Amino acid sequence: MSKGGDDAVRRLPSFRSVKRRTPVDLDSGVSSTSMRFAALLLFGQLLAACGGEGKCAAPPCQVPDRQCNSNDDCFRSEFCNFQQNTCGAMVTDVGECKTRPNAIDCTDSEAASVCACDGKFYDNGCKAASEGTDLNAAGGCSPPAGKFGCGPFACDIMNEVCFDFVTDISEDAMHRFQCQPFPELCKSDRTCMCVGNFGCGISIEECKKESGFTLTCVEAFPDPQE
Repeated sequence: MSKGGDDAVRRLPSFRSVKRRTPVDLDSGVSSTSMRFAALLLFGQLLAACGGEGKCAAPPCQVPDRQCNSNDDCFRSEFCNFQQNTCGAMVTDVGECKTRPNAIDCTDSEAASVCACDGKFYDNGCKAASEGTDLNAAGGCSPPAGKFGCGPFACDIMNEVCFDFVTDISEDAMHRFQCQPFPELCKSDRTCMCVGNFGCGISIEECKKESGFTLTCVEAFPDPQE
């Protein structure tokens, strides 16, 4: 082989002398290392804004509510909250992912137990949310011992009456349920004839006694022209 050929061979770089180059995004001209660094920097800013405890103290920590059709669309730390408490019964029902409260922060301010979408009664809506479930306005939950169902609530069998206030007597009527104290004068005469004389004050459509008393009352609404 000629001397020139030997020089050409010697000028070829060895594999160990070749330096690895940082990948570059051909479209943006930004290296992947720079992108990773920028992402870490942003993450650090988010932690600083949240105070390191996941509580938003200042933007950009705050994340807007996201729409959902069930809990499957939310993070594990959230639940799907439906504004009308429909539990997503209709295909068109859309809720928002809300953060689950801590159960120890929930108060017992609500007098009646509430029915939730998981078919259970809870002391109040906050405790239901802490378990990752929304309220169920349609009711249907199995009441705890000593209580009976009153729409989405549970009334005390011995000491309360369920009032079902309706806008009219049609199938599309709107309902408003309440647990109210049992009339003192009827505690010795626990019949619909006695209980029916108390509470509605407008028009009693029905008095029903099963495990407890339920009065259906046609609710009077003010005339919008008055």
